[in-house]
Amino acid sequence: MAKFERTVKSESNIPTGSMADIAFLLLIFFIVTTIFRMEDGLVITLPRAEAGQKLPRQQLVNIYIDTRGDISVDDNLIRMTDIEPILVTKLQENSQTVVGLKFDEEVPYRLVHECLEQMKRANALNTAFTVEPEKSGS
Repeated sequence: MAKFERTVKSESNIPTGSMADIAFLLLIFFIVTTIFRMEDGLVITLPRAEAGQKLPRQQLVNIYIDTRGDISVDDNLIRMTDIEPILVTKLQENSQTVVGLKFDEEVPYRLVHECLEQMKRANALNTAFTVEPEKSGS
C-alpha cells in the first residue's frame, strides 16, 4: 500500500494581539464604575461640661507629668513607684478624694499608662483628666 503524506499543515493559532487592549479597557471600565463605600465608623457624641465645679484643696490630689518624665504629686517630685502609697494614704484620709492627672501632650504614653496602673492599684477610681484648652491664634 502506498503511503500518502499530507502536504497542507494547518496550525491552530488564536490571535492574541488585541487581548491586552481588551483586558486593559475592562479594567478601566470596572475601576471607573465601582462605587467605593466609605466606612463612617461609630457615631459618638462625647459629653461636654457645661459648668465646672471647684473642689476643696483637701479633696484633690494633682499628679503632673512633664515631657522629661518628671512626676509631681501636689508639687512634690516623686518616682513612679511612689504614686500608689501616696494615693493609698490620701484615700484613707478622705475616701472622696479626686485624683487630677495632668500631663503634657508630648509625654510618652508608656509613662501615662504606668501612672494609671499605679492609680488602679491604689484604688483611685475617682479620676479627672485635665488638659489645657487650645489657645486661639496659635
